[in-house]
Amino acid sequence: MKYQLKIYKDNKLISTTNTNKKRRILYIFQASKKLETQEYYLKVIYPPFTDSSGKKISPSNNGIYKNKQDLLHAWQCFTETQ
Repeated sequence: MKYQLKIYKDNKLISTTNTNKKRRILYIFQASKKLETQEYYLKVIYPPFTDSSGKKISPSNNGIYKNKQDLLHAWQCFTETQ
């Protein structure tokens, strides 16, 4: 899986991270300071697969979150395994 995290403050991009490692994203969650004006954009891209009609599909989940609690909840949902 690939992960992308963007942090916005006052509608300006202040940090962006693209990685294949969960640990790096979790470190950034913990390291980012809690400010009322921050927004977080999280995107998780899953490995591609071929559907029944032969098309190659690369599924993903993404969203914008106003606080860390919602961001961590989305992180858990996006990265859970079966």
